[in-house]
Amino acid sequence: MLAKALQSSELMALKFQIEGHTDGKGKADYNLKLSQARAQAVKQQLEKHGIDGSRLSALGKGDTKLA
Repeated sequence: MLAKALQSSELMALKFQIEGHTDGKGKADYNLKLSQARAQAVKQQLEKHGIDGSRLSALGKGDTKLA
């Protein structure tokens, strides 16, 4: 589990950025909001599993960085 890894002594002092993405379909502004919501949802789940939210930031990339 990711939360367990982030609680390890090797990673405890580090901060992490969670990035959300979408596909290229739809409008850019919608995709940006959707990707931000996805990143925020992951952040919230990690916080629920005991990760300090100040160690995490959530950033939506929208469809700007496709796979």
